[in-house]
Amino acid sequence: MHDLVFYQDITYKAITFTTGNLPSDPTYWEAVLPYSFINGGIESEYSLKIGANFAVYKDGSLIAYNGEFTGEITADSGSVANWVINGSILESQSGNVGLDSTFGESVKSIWAGGSTAPKFYVTQAGYLYAEDASIKGRIEATEGQIFGKLDIGEYLNDSYINGYSLGE
Repeated sequence: MHDLVFYQDITYKAITFTTGNLPSDPTYWEAVLPYSFINGGIESEYSLKIGANFAVYKDGSLIAYNGEFTGEITADSGSVANWVINGSILESQSGNVGLDSTFGESVKSIWAGGSTAPKFYVTQAGYLYAEDASIKGRIEATEGQIFGKLDIGEYLNDSYINGYSLGE
């Protein structure tokens, strides 16, 4: 990381630590590239432009290529990689996968398979919906219904249906 100085229409990069030396002194400074500093004049849409890869527009918009940001970034619209930011929603460009931070128990906070009629989603209240699911491990339920064929597997112990024991 280098210190940059704008001096007489040239951008200079500090080669060594210096105080009191003019940027044009090649012992301490290296000219990097010309820059345009407009300072809000009417002759350009830019307030600051350095080469083709960096510009600050008069409205405060920033264009930077191959940038690296550290710290907080706030955005309520735009895109990052193949993700679209739309208010409280972050979703893939195709709309097939997304997150919604809107408050509400029935809000589909996580979804996959389309945002309007997703094949998988989880609400803030904890409701899980999944079409054609394969679930492994322990399932605990206090109520519910099973439609279609139910394959219990090899073991059926201490199980009841309508009060009738199915076990040994």
